[in-house]
Amino acid sequence: MTDNKINILFDQIKLDDVTREKLKDIKLDKVKVNEKNGSWTFVLECSGILDLDDYKKIDELGNKAFKNIKSVYFEIIPKEKNINKLKEYYIYALEKLKDIVIFADIFSDRLNTENYMIEVVNIEEEKKINEILPKINYLLNLFGFDVELNAVLNENSNSIKLEIEAEIKKAKETKPLEIKHEESKPKKEFYSKGNSDSGDFSKTKDPKVIIGKVINEAPMQIKDIVGEFEKVTIEGYVYGIEYFESSKSEFRIITLKITDYSDSIYCKVFCKGDKIYEERKKALKEKQWYIIRGDIKNDKFSNNEDVLNANDINIVEKDSDKRVDNASLKRVELHAHTMMSQMDGITKLDLGKHTCELVERCIDMGYRGVAITDHNGCQAFPISFGIIKGHNKKVKSKIKDAIKELETSIEVCEDEMEKVALENKLAEKQEELKNPPIFKGLYGVELTLVDDTVNIVVRPSGESLIDSTYVVFDTETTGFNAGGADSMIEIGAVKLKNGEIIDRFDELINPGRHIPDKITELTLITDEMVEGCGTEEEVTKRFLEWTGNSPMVAHNAKFDISFISSAMKKYGLGEFKNTVIDTLELSRTLDQGFARHSLSALVKRYDIPWDEDSHHRADYDAEGTALIFAKMLKKLETQKYEKISDLDKLISKDEIH
Repeated sequence: MTDNKINILFDQIKLDDVTREKLKDIKLDKVKVNEKNGSWTFVLECSGILDLDDYKKIDELGNKAFKNIKSVYFEIIPKEKNINKLKEYYIYALEKLKDIVIFADIFSDRLNTENYMIEVVNIEEEKKINEILPKINYLLNLFGFDVELNAVLNENSNSIKLEIEAEIKKAKETKPLEIKHEESKPKKEFYSKGNSDSGDFSKTKDPKVIIGKVINEAPMQIKDIVGEFEKVTIEGYVYGIEYFESSKSEFRIITLKITDYSDSIYCKVFCKGDKIYEERKKALKEKQWYIIRGDIKNDKFSNNEDVLNANDINIVEKDSDKRVDNASLKRVELHAHTMMSQMDGITKLDLGKHTCELVERCIDMGYRGVAITDHNGCQAFPISFGIIKGHNKKVKSKIKDAIKELETSIEVCEDEMEKVALENKLAEKQEELKNPPIFKGLYGVELTLVDDTVNIVVRPSGESLIDSTYVVFDTETTGFNAGGADSMIEIGAVKLKNGEIIDRFDELINPGRHIPDKITELTLITDEMVEGCGTEEEVTKRFLEWTGNSPMVAHNAKFDISFISSAMKKYGLGEFKNTVIDTLELSRTLDQGFARHSLSALVKRYDIPWDEDSHHRADYDAEGTALIFAKMLKKLETQKYEKISDLDKLISKDEIH
């Protein structure tokens, strides 16, 4: 079961034979898929830094082959690190950034490779290069260089001297300001503190500074952050805050959940000591916009996500856009979840503050009602009921107050025509009070229906459990809907006899349409690979002839059998009647002391050789399942099970639920 992953990649990007020969020592270590920003990074191990032309070719062909993926990168991990090609790769990095920053190429001849410095000749250039320096360093690391470039201002440059002389001349020509002496009054001073947590505060006259210094540079969008950067500036809205207080040290952490509506990111503010911690808790608030400068770091305490560690935070005054529903006929949401639905609720519900964002938003937008149907619980009901009851009470009170005001106006009104108009309004309000526009809460719950059957074996037979020849198989498909538009793209199987594999079957299938990108990402089966292969009807027919009447085995057999049965029905190939054993249900019964029963878990439990990167290919999974099943049969043999039909006796019907 060899896995030549780099050749599969080169086939997919259609790399020419000459370049393949030059790159024959390269290995594909792994593929990193970032679902958050839609990027794939192919990590390539090689002896040294690639020739730039070869890297460009891989990069260009890869982006062309995987054009349906948002961003494709090729990361080089060289065994021998050197900087011989740093200059040409540096220029290439600037070329790649030209689409983002139009002035990038002016720095192409400024690199000093001995001290990793980019020389700038004035302050404006220094500002410009620092804007793109994190991206340059990221790309160079991607190309395989273990370096970090910095900008250096050359104060001996003639242009600098000219700038200074011009400033002095301008200052001399400017008349001094007339200063009026007034009685000095004590002024309120504002203080801010950097993220060093030294305990010393630096004075600042700018009230927008919460932490550190004033931030003047333009922010980047969160969606453009890829990997670890230093000195990143973002602007975002805080939609949530979490607090961490360590019992083992003085350090406290405030985690801001920030979005700029291009993407979201965690921002961590580190505090040393309770005094600073309490000050920052008070200063940093939800539903507020901030501009933040800091370093992007991969944080193992945040599920290895990229996190912004804040050094400077300033307040940004922005008017938050309030969402409105301008439809004349408002909707009623009949299936909504609050935060009380674990992993499936996005609207906030605060038990302590007695708030429910879902209900409050629906009322604000003029809806007449909402149905709350949380998963397996009713915890949101009391709070929601209280909010709705309070709102409806105010609605009725407003109508009653309007009625009293109209009645008073009618009593003192002397103009007959005006009096008639007021009486008509009064009648309308009295009628409205009979059926007031109250907000209606609909209360439900979403429960799970539990199947109380265990189908270890379907269509059990009296054949020998130990001596039978089994067909162990697996399928790869375009999706999960066997009876709908989805179909098989691979059938892989082995025949198992007395614990030994005696025959194999493996064929790719052309589904006659584009294979979804998610399926290609999972299986590495592409449209090009199935081009020219047999149809689902042809391959299914050959598989059934190869299988015969043998008992069949699969992991989570219901899924694979559904596609085989569907194909037989679709193409008039008869009815599926083979005996089927499911190793998933068999594992749950044999190994009840274990929580996990996936194929990846079983190969470890039964000590089966396994390459996780080759998982989700039908032939590989079928062979792994067969080796697991062989060891299961030995365990069943020691427990005196003799016939396939005996598997139904493994668990009592009374114990299933």
